[in-house]
Amino acid sequence: MQAQSALSKSAKTSQKPELVVLNWQTASNTVLNGKGAWFNEGRPTQLVIQSDFSNGQWRRPKNFAFTNWKINGSIRILGAGSSASNAVKQSSFSLGHTERMQAAAPTGITLAGLKIKADGKIPLIVGPGATNITLRDSKIAGRSQSVAIYLDAESANNVIQNNTFSLKADRELIAVDGAKGNLIAGNNFKRLPWGGVYVYRNCGERGVVRHQEPINNQIRDNTFNLNTLKSYWEKNPKNGRQFEYRYGVWLGSRQGARPPGYCGADKGFSFGSSIDNRDFADDNIVSGNRRLGSNRGYLLKLDEDLGLGGYNKFVKDDGRNNLVAENRALDSKGWRSEEPLLTPQDRKARFRLQPEGLPAGGGRNQQSPLEAFERGAHRPARLFAPA
Repeated sequence: MQAQSALSKSAKTSQKPELVVLNWQTASNTVLNGKGAWFNEGRPTQLVIQSDFSNGQWRRPKNFAFTNWKINGSIRILGAGSSASNAVKQSSFSLGHTERMQAAAPTGITLAGLKIKADGKIPLIVGPGATNITLRDSKIAGRSQSVAIYLDAESANNVIQNNTFSLKADRELIAVDGAKGNLIAGNNFKRLPWGGVYVYRNCGERGVVRHQEPINNQIRDNTFNLNTLKSYWEKNPKNGRQFEYRYGVWLGSRQGARPPGYCGADKGFSFGSSIDNRDFADDNIVSGNRRLGSNRGYLLKLDEDLGLGGYNKFVKDDGRNNLVAENRALDSKGWRSEEPLLTPQDRKARFRLQPEGLPAGGGRNQQSPLEAFERGAHRPARLFAPA
């Protein structure tokens, strides 16, 4: 704990969490195993695993495992900065932004066996450009005034696997915002009143141009408790918003539907979200997920009371060429399929690629999700897996 104290900077007031920063020197090629103890002696803490810039180059944490800790607070994994930083904003104004962010950000970071008690802040932010970050076998509880996990723009190949989410959040649980090639699998979403996993690309936020599209993500074999998902007509007490669709999984949840002037904040450039506000949540896989409770959402309270009408609130696909198949209900009798199982021939017919007429920014020469599905390439590689 003496090493932790040396890295800690106490907050000026008791209401603010203490800041603990791990850099490339303290968080590279090593394992920090808490063996079940409280990190920072249980005090409210924000742990930041962050790159340093010195002598004209970024030095980033890599191949680091933070395991078996209880943490009262939140975790940030940052390279050039958060999406609100000037460094990220200025970089986004020219091509090559994704590559610059990924070269600067931490990579190969494993968070495992954690018990995170959120203190109102987002429990985990995987910042711009971070790659091969894994959160597995962990429990996320407490309270967030936003989401539970935020995979920020230009990040890629991250793994969220075998975790239990029971926290009270004021938004969807996992936001995949311009993040690519991520695996979200085997998780138990016990409470998701305002949504489960949403995949989109933000537009205009803080004037930052988003370059990367949220493609090639896999959302597989998770359990969603739809009994807790609010219906269209119910009001969110945090933000007052009402008459909004809520889903377990939503591919393309934004599509530029933001307040006036929001999406225009990044205008003036000939690429990315500056020229097209759509999400491009394409070429993703949503399969093998289970639901508890009905998949029926209702537009009006009267409809819900009478069991009339409604919409499917399990999976919503507003992207292109996504593979959405074999998502099922789970009851006391076990698996029950939402639809007949698809043969390989059925899948090829139903989810075939349509290269012609792709929207701006959609012409990609990459392996389709169907090809990956058929070949068994279900997850991105991990750079680091501690013993």
